[in-house]
Amino acid sequence: NYRMVLNLGTVNGKQIRKSITGSSKKDVKMKALEYQALHKSPTGDAIVSAIEAFIQSKESILSPATIRGYRNIQRRLNNDFPKFCDIRLDAVDDKKVEKLILDLTAAGLSSKTVRNYYGLISAVMKYKKAYLPPVVLPAKTRTEITVPDDDVVKQIFAAIKGTELEVPVLLAAIGGLRRGEICALTLDDFDGNTVHVNKDMVMGPDRKWIIKQRPKTFGSDRYVQLPEAVVTLIRERGYVTNVSPHSLTDMHRRFLQAHGFPAFRFHDYRHYMVSSLHAILVPDSYIMQRGGWMSDYVMKNVYRHTLADQDKNMVQLANDHFGALL
Repeated sequence: NYRMVLNLGTVNGKQIRKSITGSSKKDVKMKALEYQALHKSPTGDAIVSAIEAFIQSKESILSPATIRGYRNIQRRLNNDFPKFCDIRLDAVDDKKVEKLILDLTAAGLSSKTVRNYYGLISAVMKYKKAYLPPVVLPAKTRTEITVPDDDVVKQIFAAIKGTELEVPVLLAAIGGLRRGEICALTLDDFDGNTVHVNKDMVMGPDRKWIIKQRPKTFGSDRYVQLPEAVVTLIRERGYVTNVSPHSLTDMHRRFLQAHGFPAFRFHDYRHYMVSSLHAILVPDSYIMQRGGWMSDYVMKNVYRHTLADQDKNMVQLANDHFGALL
């Protein structure tokens, strides 16, 4: 037999569970759905109060940037979808959730943003031990990005000399550092030609920039060895940068426009670093360490579009080799 345990919520502090058994997984799932349809969760909180309780419970655990994202979703739901927010948790069904998803999509939100909304609602329902029916989410879409090539990057390096952008661009394109990591750096983080990436500048729920004493992920805490010229430049200047991540983005956008360079994001310098190192056959394990990824799956999944052209080159190289033997 197969067995499934349903968490139905709490009543007077006591957790309510239901055990369902059957001869197959399909049989158990069908019985579970039937039971849940007939026995709604005893949780009577409205979605609006459940979201607030969930966010408050996570404020001391999650990063300020994550909490700010939750607050933005909460504010949008309260302002634009009050009817959904007033629904009791025990009255949530697939039709109500699917309508919200359709309304969010109709409002122009991207599929990724819609999935973020659903992710918060799902986390809130789980936190309250309430049942959330499965729904069909918008298909993931691939974001088209522009990765600068070596010629463009050389021209940019020449054009930014002596500007506030010089050091941040060098750290992003050569070291693979993120905006927040660059803005959080101080001279104390440098030891010889090695920089210890161990902090992140993020915007808190109050929309003020703060230094988070740990980077984006565990793997992001790393040591990156830089060319001597880059470290010498930083020590001569006496600082890394005095601007926030958003200001860095705005400065970079205006710089590209003023000099006639093709438009791309500041973050795309990380794509350039990955592409360049991959092209010169640097092992993936080193690229992972330099960029701060925990696994090559994450790196390749995020940068599969960046590495595609280099993979074509490797295929051609292999075929040329074996073609010569033939």
